[in-house]
Amino acid sequence: MLVELAQRAASIGWVYDLSQNVAGAHLVRRRLRRHLAAICTFPGWVLDIGGGTGKLQALIPPGCRYFCLDIEMPKLQRYVQINQSSNPLLADATRMPVRTASVDLVTWIFIAHHLTDEMLAAALDETGRVLKEGGWILFLDPVFSARRWPGRLLWKLDRGSHPRSEEDLRFVLNSRFQMEQWNRFAIYHRYLLGMGRKLS
Repeated sequence: MLVELAQRAASIGWVYDLSQNVAGAHLVRRRLRRHLAAICTFPGWVLDIGGGTGKLQALIPPGCRYFCLDIEMPKLQRYVQINQSSNPLLADATRMPVRTASVDLVTWIFIAHHLTDEMLAAALDETGRVLKEGGWILFLDPVFSARRWPGRLLWKLDRGSHPRSEEDLRFVLNSRFQMEQWNRFAIYHRYLLGMGRKLS
């Protein structure tokens, strides 16, 4: 019951930010800065899928235009409160209101484990649609590891109910994008980070 209440509360913007920090998200984001700097070039359009309260915007290099897409209004409302000049998109990642071949970089940070297999496939196909030719996807998600007790605890608290193995994530991404780099690291969870380009 307490876990269910905590999961419901996590849709509230400030509660979401707090729970993300407790789970180590701020430490993970530090690792993303250099990767984003390498693939986000000026001028560029960046679409942050499931961007929540827009924390990733602080890591985007100057000159790139950032757009935060999320399906939960309370998170986007907090994003707007913090960033007055923001451009939030309230939308489902499987049906994005974004023009075809218009985005230079799509980020997928902590999203895949919230999606069923069908939703994941549809959202990745949508990502391929909105990306320009040669555009980048930056993907980061925790992977299930039964041997890491901090990760097991976080999975019990996480609203995401579809943890996947590293092999499964690699397969679904490799089938749609030209993945050029993979990285693995651990903080509390084990994480898989991948960067790839849109297949021509």
